[in-house]
Amino acid sequence: MRFLRENVFLLILLAVVLVLGGIILAMDFSTASAVDKLITDRVRLGNELRSLGRGNNRVNQEVVTAERDRVATVRKAARDLLKQSRDWNRRNYRIIRLQYKDDDGAIKTVPSFPVDRRQYQSFGLALKFTGQCSRELLSLLKRLNATRPPSKEEIKIESVIQQRALDLRRQTEEQKKAKADQSPARKPSPGFSSGGYQSQGGQGQMMEFEGSRRGQRYAPQRGAFRSRRSGRARTADLGMSSGSASAEAVGIARRSLQIQRARAGHIYVTPPSLDPVFTIAVASTTDTKLWEAQVNLWVTEDIVEAIRQTNDQVLKQFDENDRNVLNAAVKRLVGMEVSEQYYTGGTAAGSTTVCPTGPQGGMVPGMMGGQSGSGGFGQGGTGMGLMPMGGMMGGGQRPSGGKTKGEPLTLTERSSCKLYDVIHYEFTVVMSTSHISRLQQNLMRRNNHTIINVAIEPLGTRGGYGAAGRSEELYYYGTEPMVQVKLMGELLLLTSWERGTWDPKGNRWSDEFPPLMPTEVLRKLNDANPDALREEDEKLLTSRS
Repeated sequence: MRFLRENVFLLILLAVVLVLGGIILAMDFSTASAVDKLITDRVRLGNELRSLGRGNNRVNQEVVTAERDRVATVRKAARDLLKQSRDWNRRNYRIIRLQYKDDDGAIKTVPSFPVDRRQYQSFGLALKFTGQCSRELLSLLKRLNATRPPSKEEIKIESVIQQRALDLRRQTEEQKKAKADQSPARKPSPGFSSGGYQSQGGQGQMMEFEGSRRGQRYAPQRGAFRSRRSGRARTADLGMSSGSASAEAVGIARRSLQIQRARAGHIYVTPPSLDPVFTIAVASTTDTKLWEAQVNLWVTEDIVEAIRQTNDQVLKQFDENDRNVLNAAVKRLVGMEVSEQYYTGGTAAGSTTVCPTGPQGGMVPGMMGGQSGSGGFGQGGTGMGLMPMGGMMGGGQRPSGGKTKGEPLTLTERSSCKLYDVIHYEFTVVMSTSHISRLQQNLMRRNNHTIINVAIEPLGTRGGYGAAGRSEELYYYGTEPMVQVKLMGELLLLTSWERGTWDPKGNRWSDEFPPLMPTEVLRKLNDANPDALREEDEKLLTSRS
């Protein structure tokens, strides 16, 4: 015990040294184990790398093969999709074919595009093309079973007829009244009382005045005085001037002719509504105008077919005699405009957006419903009052077309590029809001169309269509409230079809897909948007410069 008391400090120091040494030894052992593990992993990795270097392949070939097949499948799907899109793009777009007699007198038929300038000049194909284009546009009216409103001249003629009928009716009534006043009074027969003559059998009989005819009617049939000499009456033939018709006769004539014309077809359309590039055949024009006329025909045909299909879907619910404007979905095609400068990235001139929609054409919430518009006989007729909708739909002015170096001006932000060209267009119709979605879907099913904006306007809003925008008071749409709807869209034409496909194996243009777009138009596209040209397009311009 004495030893412990005398050496307690040394003992404590020894214990501390032992504890610290044990801790240090344990830590050293743990670190050595971790280092050994890291060294082992590095040695293994080094051995594997040396094995790879000596040619011992450790890559999983199944994974590589699967990835290679996946890439090939994706590329094939992309090629198939492009081919399907190209075939879909051109399926309804027929190139106008022209016939001519060659120098030997043989009749030949050639496509109007690609433009062969020598053929056009030698055989007058420009005259044939512009004439054929105009005829095909007019033939679209027959597909729609179109009718037209009565003209002011026809209303004047009918007003004279109705005035004669009114005058004759009044004259007859006055004659009957005069005869009644001049007839001698008769003694009442048995059974006669202040209530009229009562026969013995209790059956009431009508008293007749002397000189009157039983059952005679003085209400003439409408149009009874119409001259059959030429199928159309003349005011001079009626012995009256058009200015002598009363307001009552004019009103009866207008309503009568409006209803007659509304029942004569499925939709109001006049030739100026179709926005033709050529109104008459011309003997000489530019390649650009020829191409604009062809593109215009494609877009117009799609719009007309979409309208026809929409009306057919609605009118099939009615009997044959009731399939007319009064029951149609689209009651009037006011006008349309296809941009002739689509390659500059612009839109149809003067376009504005009152009610923007999404790129796929969905309606803005709150647009559906018939709370606005006008029915009856246009402005001034019966029907609900007009209510401007621009303020409640939002939106504003859209920039008009112009040279923008490919800057997109629509919600889709599309402009002509190496894959496709963009054609902007707009058209205005009179219809009920309940069928707007149906019309959009039918149009977009026709081809690569996208409805980018919809504007709902009151009836009679001027759309800048010139002669197509006739006076609204001449149209009759029925009793359902109507609005004027302007749809603005864009059509994509794939360059592999429109500008042609280059065959690298044959080092020439494909026979199936030659370059349809004239070089003159391609050069303008290059000036406006150089990035839109493909390598083969640039070579074509270089070869023909």
